[in-house]
Amino acid sequence: MDQAYRLIRALGGAGNIRDAASCVLRIRVEVAHPLLVREHDLRIPGVLAVVRSGNTVHIVVGTSSAELAADMSTYLAAQGVFVGTNACGHPVHLAP
Repeated sequence: MDQAYRLIRALGGAGNIRDAASCVLRIRVEVAHPLLVREHDLRIPGVLAVVRSGNTVHIVVGTSSAELAADMSTYLAAQGVFVGTNACGHPVHLAP
């Protein structure tokens, strides 16, 4: 869960995350404010690459993407932010 927490902080905090989904070998995250994302802080052990495009951040983590996305979802839900983590591009629930 520590890894998930560090990624959420680097993404600008729970309030900046609008959606997150596990997508094969990566986690696709939609953020409200891309300028709040600290890309250098996303590069923690286990993260293979970070790709940004507009409000979307792709965090490539390999085969652990589903587990890490689920950990992120659990932490975010405790903060009142609900996101999908089960399918690439098909969110379960968007954050308010």
